[in-house]
Amino acid sequence: MSYGRLVVLNGQQEILWSSNVSAGVKDSIAQLTDDGNLVLLGKNNGNVIWESFQRPCNTLLPNMRLGANARTGESTVLTSCISPSNPSVGRFSVSMDPLRIPEVFVWNYKSPFWRSGPWNGQIFIGIPEMNSVYLDGFNLAKTADGAVSLSFTYVNQPNSNFVLRSDGKLIERAWKVGTRIGINYGKCGAFGSCNAVNSPICSCLRGFVPKNPDEWNKGNWTSGCIRRTPLECTETQNI
Repeated sequence: MSYGRLVVLNGQQEILWSSNVSAGVKDSIAQLTDDGNLVLLGKNNGNVIWESFQRPCNTLLPNMRLGANARTGESTVLTSCISPSNPSVGRFSVSMDPLRIPEVFVWNYKSPFWRSGPWNGQIFIGIPEMNSVYLDGFNLAKTADGAVSLSFTYVNQPNSNFVLRSDGKLIERAWKVGTRIGINYGKCGAFGSCNAVNSPICSCLRGFVPKNPDEWNKGNWTSGCIRRTPLECTETQNI
């Protein structure tokens, strides 16, 4: 540490990265908490000077909050890497929209690339699989000053995390009995439901069947599902 800051140096002792604490505290200590938060604390008073959970890269860990404040403009976002081999900041990001009913957006620079649909108090309505897999895992908090934040904690899967890939896909990684399971939102296509516990993980919602049975049976579920019985809608004409 240097002048109360965390720094990363190269072989020539040049600073490559710094925690960039505005008010330096000479007597400080760094601590890695059990949930993976790297915290810089004042040695004398124990106050948090800086923490990694407020400045995430491309990964959302349990108890980490993805947030935004409509009044101050401050936000905590995920940012993708340029590529799996290049950790520089890429073109995709994940953030909350605090101005309307809260929802999560994946952005391609400033253009929406994916959205979760609004929060209904329990789930994001644009992610049907949340009913079966993610219910009771997410918590969305709102404050009087216009701030909104989202966090998650799975009792049965404490080692889960969400990663924004370099191609803009937001996936879940869950370690279970030494095996990594990755879930990609939209993996089961339209009107498909994803449950990581089942095999196969994708199934159609009630009243729907695979749109392309051959691809579906081969494990490619991206074409999604269609209604088993088409809706009988009649068109009326005003005279």
